Amino acid sequence: MKFLIPFLMSILAFAQTPIKIALNWKAEPQCGGFYQAQLNKELPFELIQGGSGTPTIQMLTFGKVDYASVSAEEILISNEKIPTNQVV
Repeated sequence: MKFLIPFLMSILAFAQTPIKIALNWKAEPQCGGFYQAQLNKELPFELIQGGSGTPTIQMLTFGKVDYASVSAEEILISNEKIPTNQVV
């Protein structure tokens, strides 16, 4: 997760339209940079908070969001259930 946030921030810096990022849980310290950038209106993105049972993988697979924060276990389970929709 440490390298994911700088990677996404660099992508967002060049975005022309707002990017949607789905989180798999409520606001947490490791996502603080996203929330600060959102408050400062520095980057064009929309954060979608999750919670218990939030279908972040499905949201990503069906194009509802551009990026999603998920656990490795969720990715493995999703790839096993739906082999045609491989999430990496």
